[in-house]
Amino acid sequence: MKVLVTGGLGFIGSHLVDSLVDRMVPSKKGSWETVEKIVIVDNQSTGSLDNWNRKAQLAPRKVDIRDKKELEKAFAELRPDVVFHLAAQVSVIKSMKNPHEDLEINVEGTRNLIELAEEYGVRKFIFSSTGGAIYGDPQFPLCNELTPINPMSYYGFHKSIAEVFLRHSKLNTCSLRYANVFGPRQDPCGEAGVVSIFIGRMLKNVRPLIYGDGEQTRDFIFVSDVVDANLLVLDNDTQGVFNIGTRKQTSVNQLFEILKRLTGYQGIELREPEREGEVRHIALDYQKFNSATAWIPKVSLEQGLYITLQSFQK
Repeated sequence: MKVLVTGGLGFIGSHLVDSLVDRMVPSKKGSWETVEKIVIVDNQSTGSLDNWNRKAQLAPRKVDIRDKKELEKAFAELRPDVVFHLAAQVSVIKSMKNPHEDLEINVEGTRNLIELAEEYGVRKFIFSSTGGAIYGDPQFPLCNELTPINPMSYYGFHKSIAEVFLRHSKLNTCSLRYANVFGPRQDPCGEAGVVSIFIGRMLKNVRPLIYGDGEQTRDFIFVSDVVDANLLVLDNDTQGVFNIGTRKQTSVNQLFEILKRLTGYQGIELREPEREGEVRHIALDYQKFNSATAWIPKVSLEQGLYITLQSFQK
């Protein structure tokens, strides 16, 4: 099995590549479960070479998924059996400031990949979507896949459009709608990823910034649980759209207090007004995916926060 991973130098993508590398077992060569070759496509705008597992091949150019001609070179060379599509513009706030760029990356870039996957006979296409942004502010915070889509941000809206392109493609596809993923390698300096941002600031004794009253809730899921979900899709014939979350809500204020205790931070937070496009309350019901694969999240919030903190201190 030959695998193409877009965004394989990024936060989630690099963890996925590590797990795929673990499957490169020569004695089982030729079986579907065994990965023969992995190629990473990444324009390195947010992904880092520090995350590169050298047992996977990095496309020789900084390939941007918006550049279909360059992207096709990677398809022609590898002729992948499977595509994991994680490359994206992931910031809700950035999408509100620059919706055109978000459209180019998250819709046009995804469409390029779909068209090339169809042309080159890809057997499975696994898409990293969003559950945290695609449902908007639902009437009931615990969302399942039948909850109406009503995104408040261009990021959520464009991910929903990408899902439509996949649904109407000729491919065997699976869209995984993630909750708020956190863990080691998440950028503590970016706009997305409140856990890493808080930890990064607390360890430097810089006051973390909370927008609004801090009572907005999120469903925080550890990165290894998300990787496990992707691998389960790879191993069976799971198709369709699935939520990947924990069913639990944690407020930003609660998160701040837990991290304050874990880091030993003695300061207080800064406060600023709420930001446009952000959801108030959300949690994702994973029952549909559990029924299809027996997947459950294994890492608790506090366990995941501890592991993430330890990665900052190495």
